[in-house]
Amino acid sequence: MLAAFGYAQVPVVRRPRVGLISTGTELLDVDQPLEPGKIRNSNAVMLSALIAEAGGIPVWFGRLPDDLALAKRQLANCLEEVDLLVTSGGVSVGDFDVMAALANDPEVTLLFNRVAMRPGGPTTGLLFRDKLVCALSGNPGACFLGAQLFVRPVLRRLQGDRETGLRRIRATLAESYTKPCPFPRYLRGRLTEREGKLYVVPDHNDKAGNLSTLGKSECFLIIPAGGRGKQAGETVDVIPHAAPEWREEA
Repeated sequence: MLAAFGYAQVPVVRRPRVGLISTGTELLDVDQPLEPGKIRNSNAVMLSALIAEAGGIPVWFGRLPDDLALAKRQLANCLEEVDLLVTSGGVSVGDFDVMAALANDPEVTLLFNRVAMRPGGPTTGLLFRDKLVCALSGNPGACFLGAQLFVRPVLRRLQGDRETGLRRIRATLAESYTKPCPFPRYLRGRLTEREGKLYVVPDHNDKAGNLSTLGKSECFLIIPAGGRGKQAGETVDVIPHAAPEWREEA
């Protein structure tokens, strides 16, 4: 089409390079056998796929040491090679949560620390060496949500998109969800159509660390803070993040 209208040159935007770092000495590589007190680093694989899907180039830098001075040096070196750095883990309040400690460092400009949401409350945004660092929860479900809500819009902006806000739609809740929460809760779910009406089916196995339903997630439905959740038939806000399969359900 460009050639047909005589455009020999067009402005383009370079794909952003996104650094990935995991924290925690408890992490094992995917091909390593499990050991007591250890878990495999599934977040790195998931984030790499989500970043590539959003148009970025994932750059894996390995794991961050649980020592603040060493971590700062490693982060500074990594930031020289990328446009954005995303970390997973180390943003809570444990003794060795290095990203939480980094948020209080005088060389860091803290943008936000902890978000009123579930899951993923410990999510942190900061500037270090004039580069943006998005520190996500190490919990897989919370990390998945954080990548969609915080990292994807940044990648869109880095690629020249001026409209980076998350698109919300309205759908009817197909099944009741009555678990109260003091903060807005973002539930993974699926979209379906029944007799021309859009429904959202919540994932009731909503533990943030549950991996089995991540691949089936098509959207996040938002349960407002307080109250007693939402009943089937009520209308809720939905943030789609994948093309729905539109399965016909009884």
